[in-house]
Amino acid sequence: MDILEFKELSPVDRIKAIMVLGEIAELSSFPIFEYAILHDKDIDVQMAALERIHKFKSNLTALL
Repeated sequence: MDILEFKELSPVDRIKAIMVLGEIAELSSFPIFEYAILHDKDIDVQMAALERIHKFKSNLTALL
């Protein structure tokens, strides 16, 4: 899924996508989390992404 596809989903489906992608926590999904936190108009989507962003830490650390 890319950001354009993510933006087209309903708020409930965006939250579900964040939940699934947060469990996987692949670096390719990180831009969706960044978009959700910084630009999504729905506070619940923003919060869902904020609650799961920490799961990317180990993957991001591996890049350094």
